[in-house]
Amino acid sequence: MSPAGAGNRPADMAAVCPSSVPVKLGEGWLNTKALGAILGTPREATLEDIDYAVAAWVRGARLAKEAGFAGCQLHGAHWFLLSRSLSPHTNRRTDDYGGSPEKRVTLLNRLVKEIREICPRPNCLSAK
Repeated sequence: MSPAGAGNRPADMAAVCPSSVPVKLGEGWLNTKALGAILGTPREATLEDIDYAVAAWVRGARLAKEAGFAGCQLHGAHWFLLSRSLSPHTNRRTDDYGGSPEKRVTLLNRLVKEIREICPRPNCLSAK
């Protein structure tokens, strides 16, 4: 759900997703053309991409703790990376991060583990 040219990502660079599955909101040709032009088809994340994303989330949690926040939340809704990782529709991977429900939750479990290492209780950690 990252529009072309959003943030620092160049317009010709595909968004990253657990699998290369385009967003589909309906069957109409206009919907398909508009989504294709705005969102495009994401590319499947490499293991290096996943490591990079985990490191970024962990860094964000560490910065929140250092800034004095009582905790952080992992946003796993609204078709962002975590929700797409959990969904069998958008996560068609065959490695440790996809397939069965237990494997599709691997990314979330890894995030919780790594964030908890640097932000132990009483810091709050939730997932939406």
